[in-house]
Amino acid sequence: MKSIYKKDLIDVWRDRKTLLLSIILPLVIVIVSVTIQNSSGDPEMTIVYDESVPADVVNVIEEEYTSLEYSEQMEEDLMQDKADIGLQADDHTLILYGNVDESNIQDEIMNLELFMTQNTLQDIEQGANSHYLKTEVANLDQESGSIGNLLMNILIMSVLFGAFPASVSLFAEEKEQRTMEALLMAPKSRFRILSSKFLVILTLGLISGCIAIFGGIILTSFMDTEGSSIVIGDQLTTQMIGLILNTVLFAINAVTLLMLVSIMSGSFKEAQNYMMATMILLFIGPGIMSTLTPANIPMWLFFVPSLNNNAFMQVIFSSSSGFYLPLMLTIASSLLLFIVLFFICYRMFNDDKKALGDN
Repeated sequence: MKSIYKKDLIDVWRDRKTLLLSIILPLVIVIVSVTIQNSSGDPEMTIVYDESVPADVVNVIEEEYTSLEYSEQMEEDLMQDKADIGLQADDHTLILYGNVDESNIQDEIMNLELFMTQNTLQDIEQGANSHYLKTEVANLDQESGSIGNLLMNILIMSVLFGAFPASVSLFAEEKEQRTMEALLMAPKSRFRILSSKFLVILTLGLISGCIAIFGGIILTSFMDTEGSSIVIGDQLTTQMIGLILNTVLFAINAVTLLMLVSIMSGSFKEAQNYMMATMILLFIGPGIMSTLTPANIPMWLFFVPSLNNNAFMQVIFSSSSGFYLPLMLTIASSLLLFIVLFFICYRMFNDDKKALGDN
């Protein structure tokens, strides 16, 4: 098994395409993804208020902020990232809720404070009754999950691009070159041969994934204020352990899926045709998770393959105390999927028609 692993790893690594896709391309993916994330313009702030804010104050603010909306569950909307700033009244004080750790929200709160102060002063000068003589800011730790979604997209692309050339080369291409038959005639069990090839593909996928994911963390920490506050903190050790485990769990299932596709394929070209369908399948998770935040992730998502890795990536970069239960559920569901996929690969590899193709 060790000899087959070393031989296949050396053969695959000699290919310049593998070197390009496993090392250089992940770095390009990181730079492009993080740059796009940070260069996109900030959308208009959504401000919500509850029933405690008097109607005349609402009318004043609506003249300046067209995105002002009423909410019966203001704090929940803020925590679920449905709104950016919340307004609540308490006696002669207008309380402004928002995550002041984010610079754009902090700036908007300061603008709103200034606007309300100016209106209060105008009311005093005109001798009118002013409901509010002061404003107060209450920090609310909103977590959008954007860092987790960004890193998950980077992880999916890097693992796919790193592992795909090797998976095709070690199965579909060997069928075309008619070298698979000689390998199967060697005094090695097919389980050992399959396991060796799996480890080769997994090695390349993990190298690519780790380069991209840790490069993404470093670049995000420097370029994004939210990324810096989340990644560099008291929970750094826990976050890194969770990140490494999540990367490995996602990689083993993505690699097994790619291996299954390559065994099914009769040629290199056919395997390439399946690549797009595989990418679409894996990117369903980030699409669904983009509509959720760490505060409202249902527990059943951690049982669903692919979605569990996406959900856990958000949990890793949140301040939520519930870390270990999602971790255990993600490990259990990912390992169960791996066993099922690998068993299917083994059964197909035992079939000469699948293992050798038309040869």
